[in-house]
Amino acid sequence: MGDCLRHSDDRLAQPFFRAASSVIDPAWDMAVGSDLALTEVPGPRRLLLPVSNAQAEQVLPAVEHDAIVAGVFSEVNDLLAAPGQLMPPEVSAGCCAASGNLSRARHPAAA
Repeated sequence: MGDCLRHSDDRLAQPFFRAASSVIDPAWDMAVGSDLALTEVPGPRRLLLPVSNAQAEQVLPAVEHDAIVAGVFSEVNDLLAAPGQLMPPEVSAGCCAASGNLSRARHPAAA
């Protein structure tokens, strides 16, 4: 907001919302993504929505069994990390292991 006030004339709203969208859009996408996965819910679907929902279907079961996945998911869910943080190999490995119902004794999730 400060940058917009310093570098803008009377049209403050457009530069502010353009800058804010980079922070707001990922949070909004996470909030509405599961709703928009239901075909009966009206609304525009972004191109990557099916990818995001498929990723959530893999991550959520892994959260129960893998401390690494649980920690990263918590940070993303609390908006402390970007959703892309769920893609590194150590997180993907935990998701793959959980989807195969493999034991993750190396990183047991906290009870």
